[in-house]
Amino acid sequence: MTGPSDTSRLSRPARLTLACLAAVAIVGFVATVYGFMRAGGFPKLPPALLAATPLVIAATIVNLLARFVRWQFLLRRLGVRLPTIPALGAFVGSFAFLPVPLYVGQLAARVRLIPLEPAQVPRVVLAFALEQLLNLWALALLAAPVVGWPAPVTALAVAILAVSARIRARLVGRLEQMTAPLAGMLATGPIEAATTPPLKGLVLAASAGLSLVAWTFIVVAVPPLLWAAGAPVDVLGSVGAVARSILLGAVSLVPLGASVAGISLLESLQALGATVTAAAAAVFVFRAATTWLSVALGGAAVLALRSERPHDHVHDHFDAIDECYDAWLPPHYRQHLVARKTAPMIARLADLGPAPRGLDIGCGRGWYAARMREAGAVLTGLDTSSRQLAAAREQLGVAVPLVQGTALALPFAAATFDFAYIINVLHHVATPPEQREAIAEIGRIVRPGGLVFVHEMSVRNPLFRLYLEYVYPITKGIEEGTEYYLDPRRLTDVHGLYLADVRHFTFIPDFVPRGLLPWLAPVERRLEAGALAPWAAHFVAVYERVGA
Repeated sequence: MTGPSDTSRLSRPARLTLACLAAVAIVGFVATVYGFMRAGGFPKLPPALLAATPLVIAATIVNLLARFVRWQFLLRRLGVRLPTIPALGAFVGSFAFLPVPLYVGQLAARVRLIPLEPAQVPRVVLAFALEQLLNLWALALLAAPVVGWPAPVTALAVAILAVSARIRARLVGRLEQMTAPLAGMLATGPIEAATTPPLKGLVLAASAGLSLVAWTFIVVAVPPLLWAAGAPVDVLGSVGAVARSILLGAVSLVPLGASVAGISLLESLQALGATVTAAAAAVFVFRAATTWLSVALGGAAVLALRSERPHDHVHDHFDAIDECYDAWLPPHYRQHLVARKTAPMIARLADLGPAPRGLDIGCGRGWYAARMREAGAVLTGLDTSSRQLAAAREQLGVAVPLVQGTALALPFAAATFDFAYIINVLHHVATPPEQREAIAEIGRIVRPGGLVFVHEMSVRNPLFRLYLEYVYPITKGIEEGTEYYLDPRRLTDVHGLYLADVRHFTFIPDFVPRGLLPWLAPVERRLEAGALAPWAAHFVAVYERVGA
């Protein structure tokens, strides 16, 4: 007796996706054959055209990354924070399901490839709907050279939405009503009623800008293909033709725009003066390196997500990343950063009396505690991660007591320490109200007149914030992408504490070579002393303990 086939082991959604993919492949194959028949047979691909293909592949990857940033941005503004790397896997993986009609497969993948709470599903569906509308807007605008008046009309419509809060609210409310039944089908449990955060005009404008950037990279990839195929190049005309073909494929609701987008582009390029052979060759390479590459990348992402074996349960994020923790900062830059962050604290130690008692909250590997000990403080270290504490023990020896605990419930009596500090920890606390509670809890264990130093990364610089929230979690991994970064301007009224000082510092990036660091340090100090100081990468807020 034979065992079950591999196909029988596939889930129903997987079988449906494979069936749709087969159908789309057949339609695409027929459309391709039709185009080649018009060209007199399969066109010979010139070496120059093959050499230009990596440009289109690179444009596709940039397009996907820009759209992912837009996706995460919309989700954040709608109150959904997802870990960046799993969210990236789910986002790219969803393109494997584009062959499923009406974009239902892609949406279902966005919901199911990453764990979501039922209450998050309606907002994810809403973000998906907004995403599709923004794609249509950007493509319509880029199609202006061949479409004409609809482009400025759509641009004006988005401008009105960005300015008018009332119109935006109506649009979002209408979209929520339309997508609610679909969200109910996709959710894994009952959905409790919740108010969706209002969509601000700047959020819509930024999302529209990202959409335009993403699709611009795609459409500008065609003129080099035409040149490589030996066809005359009308840059504006070909860019508009590509945007129009993608737009037609999208609004046709035919999966992958099969036959619709390719034939439209083929005819448009011929109308611009390309021979049938050159146009067919350019369209073939373009479709393969954009649409079908996206599906292939999505399939690879899904396989990667499925092949990930569940790790042993690790309670703490920093336990999970312990093995590669040291690799994220070059040693010379780590020394620079430790010196810069401890300097303002060491400067205040004399005000606290001889050998002041201090608590290092989130002590990690003990780098900061070692420096503070050298300056004369008597330190205790605390961390939630057992593996970080083990590494700190190797760094600090037995002279520094180390305790496992959390900033929200410190295992010490009131007024135990003369000072306490917490460095780049609070943004890992789940919510802004809990961050405020943690600061108050730190103040509790410091004596009246003592000091609390809160070190955090500063996000007043919009470029640095973009890097921290969307790039850093991917390139470094120490952040998860769900963090809430603090603004010291909003932390002035913490119970039992008086905000005495805020200093911003560090402009030198962590990739600067060791030899350049001494040369750039004076420039950094000058920037910290000027009007650009709030745009520095870090800040320290100094609180004084008040009351009994």
